[in-house]
Amino acid sequence: MNNASLRQATHTMAIGLRTQHIPLMLVRLRAGAISEGIEALSSVWNDFVSARPFKYSLVDDQIAAQYTSDKRLGRLFTLFSSIAIFIACLGLFGLASFSAEQRTKEIGIRKVLGAGVAQIAGLFTKEYTLLVLFAVLASTPIAYLAIQSWLDQFAYHIPVRPWLFLGTMAITLIIALASVIYQAILAALADPVESLRYE
Repeated sequence: MNNASLRQATHTMAIGLRTQHIPLMLVRLRAGAISEGIEALSSVWNDFVSARPFKYSLVDDQIAAQYTSDKRLGRLFTLFSSIAIFIACLGLFGLASFSAEQRTKEIGIRKVLGAGVAQIAGLFTKEYTLLVLFAVLASTPIAYLAIQSWLDQFAYHIPVRPWLFLGTMAITLIIALASVIYQAILAALADPVESLRYE
């Protein structure tokens, strides 16, 4: 039975009851009737042990308190990851915008020679896809080691599976391409005459 944090292995536990001085009693309450059960216990306690105050704590609260730091870490990680993703998307959007501006004449020539919107958008997205893939492949070993190091703190944990990283790679690509594709389509839809006049 896990009566401590999951960072510790389970061990043998004996629950006893002393008759003279009762320092602790474990009582199971019916789900959905916790407050009524506590009131009944308080009443019985005051009838038999009126000299000592009735103090109680819920096991659920004690177990939850053991993972307070993990929950806080999870919230912080989510917050800073979201900020990092947002900044990265802004950077990609700006880079794609700058690249489209720099290649205005090239895009105009390609359109005059018959390139379609999909081909021009594909030209942009291909470059950024390769950059994002390289970044994901470079960061995967670091992420694996960090996750494994954190999981090793627990006595029982799941193994780190490859699909986790494949899913992350797919989500990263989708976010990156969504940031770039808008600028790529705008550049591809621009009038080629205006593009060729551009200096």
